[in-house]
Amino acid sequence: MASIIIAKEVDMCLSGHSEEYTLYELCASPENSEEPQQDPETGDEVPDHGNTKQENSKKPTTKLRRSFRPIILCFALMLGLGFLHAQFEGSITLNTTYTDNVFQLSDYDLDRFEANHPYLEFAKSTDDLTMHTQIDLAYPLRYRWWKFTPSVTATLSQNVANQDCYRRDFGSRLKIERYYWNATLQYAYHPNIYVRHYVDSDGSGKPEKYAYERDLYRADIQIKPISKTTVKFSGQFENRYLNEYWTEDDAELMTIGAGLRYRFSTFTLDADYSFRTSDNVNKTESRDASYESDRYEFGFRTAHITLHDKKGLRINWYPALDLSYEERFYQGKDTWYGGREDNIYSTNASLNFVLNQNININLDYTHLFRNVDSPNGTVVQLKEYTENQIGFGLKYSF
Repeated sequence: MASIIIAKEVDMCLSGHSEEYTLYELCASPENSEEPQQDPETGDEVPDHGNTKQENSKKPTTKLRRSFRPIILCFALMLGLGFLHAQFEGSITLNTTYTDNVFQLSDYDLDRFEANHPYLEFAKSTDDLTMHTQIDLAYPLRYRWWKFTPSVTATLSQNVANQDCYRRDFGSRLKIERYYWNATLQYAYHPNIYVRHYVDSDGSGKPEKYAYERDLYRADIQIKPISKTTVKFSGQFENRYLNEYWTEDDAELMTIGAGLRYRFSTFTLDADYSFRTSDNVNKTESRDASYESDRYEFGFRTAHITLHDKKGLRINWYPALDLSYEERFYQGKDTWYGGREDNIYSTNASLNFVLNQNININLDYTHLFRNVDSPNGTVVQLKEYTENQIGFGLKYSF
């Protein structure tokens, strides 16, 4: 039975336990973006790119070529092979998530919001409700001992209070399966990931929307060398293109990972490690948001437990717990990023109910905390945060 989709940091395009860097964050996390600098004396969120910055230092604004060729090719493949005896499979997932800190503001910024600070006027509310819908469509094909499953995914989300927090994401996937191993190739396009507003000090001089679009490519392979044991490997590459006010923050990110899953008779354990490099493409001496990070993940879930089994109706349930820890080391030498280290903790606990072959229900709680270590006290004051999320999900498979 397919597992419940949980709407949060994590990521639509990832498979297995290793949900790399919250691709499902409905309002993008500042921790996963290169945030503008802030005045170290006043604490105001004013990027400091140097007083002598030339107009041509910003990369000319270019639109990302919205190439949906992978998605179109998957559709063509599925339709062109319609003469084979196979059928479409899919699912529709509906999620509602409440967060008490939608922009992941520090305690200092939360106080400034309550005081109606002009730099935080973009936030209609610091807590919010996110409505999320995901549609998956797959066309499994079998040839001898091989199984090929091309699929496409569309994800829509909208925040209730902060209307700028919305997502319209698309993805395609090809999974190849054999008895002892499987491999997955994925592509995803995320046209709008909104972080928040920052003051564009070297441009308009006003708070401007900080958002980016993303091209993401990923490959996974899972091997079963012995009974009950799965070894996992993954590689991911993504391009991030900032909107017209922040093109100097364009970035290329590369992630490699490995993990191990072991199935006991009553529960399953997952352990994963990933290493990421983020290269700030247009970095300068006064601003370099490049970083390297190590991420550790641990997952636990029980086997299905029978909750009800009478009159032909059988309901199963199982609890799950996911923990992650990331160490992020910034490579810049400027006053904002020099010597900065972020430690990011995430805890997710969920209850999953399997009503029948087609319907799953999920209840989950997530706690996020970012601890910042920096020689610049203003960085610590403005970038540490805590967030709590409560979610409810319903998935229908067909």
